[in-house]
Parts: sequence; structure tokens; C-alpha cells
Amino acid sequence: MKKYIRLVSAVLMLVMVCTTSAFAASPTSSIEQSQDLILVQGEPIGSRADEDGFLLEDTDIRSARSSGLPFSMTANNVSKLLTTYSAPGKNFTGGAFDGLVGEGLLITGKVTDTSGSDVKVGACSYNANKDTFYTVMPIYFDSGTWSTSWIPKIRNGYLYMGNSTTYYGHITNESGSGTVSGTLNFSVSKNPYNI
Repeated sequence: MKKYIRLVSAVLMLVMVCTTSAFAASPTSSIEQSQDLILVQGEPIGSRADEDGFLLEDTDIRSARSSGLPFSMTANNVSKLLTTYSAPGKNFTGGAFDGLVGEGLLITGKVTDTSGSDVKVGACSYNANKDTFYTVMPIYFDSGTWSTSWIPKIRNGYLYMGNSTTYYGHITNESGSGTVSGTLNFSVSKNPYNI
């Protein structure tokens, strides 16, 4: 009986060691698995059918990292929604940011609504099953003014950008009239506001 108990104990210890080693060496280990974070899905901003306006060729001379950042989007005549969904190289995953050191997405630029209304801008993800774009966090830029905003990867136990989720830039015209034009720049940054 003692031999049986020793054998079972030895097998259990071996299984525990192998399991622990397998998880420690896992290339998919991520900040999402190491902390109890709540993934935030933002509000819906539209579908592929809602996209309009023009994404213009821009002269972004900065070299992109393998993460897809930095990039810029230059828009013209947006009456509803414009994203970088169909623009090669103008997307990124949440894995581009190190949330443990306070990195997030810096968005700068100037957008102008012909009706003078503030413009919703930012990053969005796309759910193909629902044909819906979801904004990461609602951000509004003043029309015709150079503006800056920052979206954290992690804040107060909430995960705003999942490592394996693909995100795109977006400009959303919520004014119901007029059109939006302008340029936005997207890059990795630590919090410029120290909040």
C-alpha cells in the first residue's frame, strides 16, 4: 500500500512539474492571462456599409514597427464613418503595447467638420459576425483644432486593447450633417498626461 501511495504521489508531482513548466514556457503567455483584467468592448460605431468618404494616400515617412504602428490616416468627405480597415499596414494589435509599463495609443491630428461639430475619432475593432465596428474608447476632437488624446492599454483593472485583437483608426461623423476631413496620427506612447 505504501508503494502505491508513493507511486501515485510521484506521478502527481511529475504531472505538476510538467504542467507548470509547460505554462511557464508558453509563447502565448500574456498580460491578459497574468492578471484578472476585464476586457472592455466599446460602443458600436457602424458597419462596413456605413463607411464612406475617402482615405487619401498620405506621405507618412516614419517607418512602421512590426506592430503596425506608427501610421496615419488622411480622410476627406466623411459623412458617416471611415476606418483604416481596408488600408494595408494601417492596423495594429493590442500586443503592440506593454501595459505593465503604462504604454497606450497616442492619437494626434486635426479634423474639421463642415458643420462645426466635434468629431469622434480613435481606434476600433471589427466583429465580422455582427458586421460591426466597436470604438475602443469614445474620443472627441474639436473641429478644426490640432488635438491630442491617449488610450491606455490597461487602467484600473480594465483592458482596453486585447493582445490578439486587431484595431483600426476611425473617424466618425455623428453630426448628421456636413462632412469631415483631416489627418490623424497613431503611435505607441506612454501617458503624456501623467494620469
